[in-house]
Amino acid sequence: MECLECKKEFKSRRNNHRFCSKECRLNHKEICSNCRELKLIVDNKLKVCHNCRRNLKKEKCVICEKIGRIDARDASKNPICSTCYMKNKSNEECIICHRFKPVSTRDDKNNAICSDCRLDINKQRCCKCNENRKVATRDENKQPICHKCYVRNHKDQCSSCGRIGKIGTRNFVGEPICSNCLRKFKKEPCSVCNMVKSVDTRDIYFNPICSNCKGRMNTEECSICHEIKRVDSRNKEGFSICPSCKSKINSDACFLCNKIRKICTRIDGNPICHNCHIITRRVDGNINKAKRIIRYNKSIYHLVFEELFNDFEGEYSVSRLIFENIFNKNDKNRLLRYDYYSKEKNLLVELNEPCHYSWEDYNRRFPKQPIENFEKYCKDFETKVKLAKDNNIELLVIDVKYKMKWDEISNLYFSRIGEMK
Repeated sequence: MECLECKKEFKSRRNNHRFCSKECRLNHKEICSNCRELKLIVDNKLKVCHNCRRNLKKEKCVICEKIGRIDARDASKNPICSTCYMKNKSNEECIICHRFKPVSTRDDKNNAICSDCRLDINKQRCCKCNENRKVATRDENKQPICHKCYVRNHKDQCSSCGRIGKIGTRNFVGEPICSNCLRKFKKEPCSVCNMVKSVDTRDIYFNPICSNCKGRMNTEECSICHEIKRVDSRNKEGFSICPSCKSKINSDACFLCNKIRKICTRIDGNPICHNCHIITRRVDGNINKAKRIIRYNKSIYHLVFEELFNDFEGEYSVSRLIFENIFNKNDKNRLLRYDYYSKEKNLLVELNEPCHYSWEDYNRRFPKQPIENFEKYCKDFETKVKLAKDNNIELLVIDVKYKMKWDEISNLYFSRIGEMK
């Protein structure tokens, strides 16, 4: 392959390598017409770098009316952003997990595959660590090896220092370079502060510049606060915007929680933050149901149960059951509570979340809590089951799962309560 800079022929390990060395790649850089930085030009007509070309192609989405990257267009060729495209994309049943999700890819028989299963398809079990990971290389018997095991076990003689160790990279000829020599090569004396640091960028004359000096050099007067700060982005007219002003532009009072936060999306023109957006997705975009969850600060599982079954009363303690002569006298476990109780059906109900019976889910939700608290909760749950059995009262335990939507929870409750009848 011929180098674009020095016009020399070289052996390329990948097809996308267009330069024989890092020096040729840096020498080929030009000043971007938009950000005024020395970068690799990807558009020869506009003379802009990759990031600026991506920002220049931003348009206003027809659905959410946000200015961003365009992922698709409708029949009238109106721009649609990636988030709106995924929301309005038709869901199909995945051939692997059998869930209705947006289609990420298809197999040879045109069957739909979701994004989660697509990642699992490309993974294979490594012959070294026996874990499902992406294949980096294969051994003599064509067994898959992941990237971590390849780096850990692969050693060669460094072409710079002559020591045998782990390979950090290779030069344009293909000779190995160890990780220690790679760190030394990346560090050069900065042309501004004269300190030996890792090179972040270079000027027009190929002089190295560190990250601290680059941040000081890339400062202009902000068009909003009129203070000299680091440039984070630019508007359509090309005026600079600092990082603090950029965060204020995108923030507004959320329609559901009334807190000033960064706006994630809009529903019927109302701004919604990221936390409230997760709740609205679980109730299929119903703002009234999302308001009730945020207002009462209740779990969606309890809110659905209270709406469907009015004859059940919530948080029934053992002491109250003893007072109403439903339970026999017991002095030890009076503080324990059941989720719901119905006098008409004489039925106790416990909504069992995954964190109540799985230590992994408990540790993921409460990372700072010790394992003794989880064991105590399991013991309390066993005593509640035993108390209901001793007093001849039926206890219904409903195991719910995380990320369940409103309709899925209601169908689960109706099926379990219907079995008791």
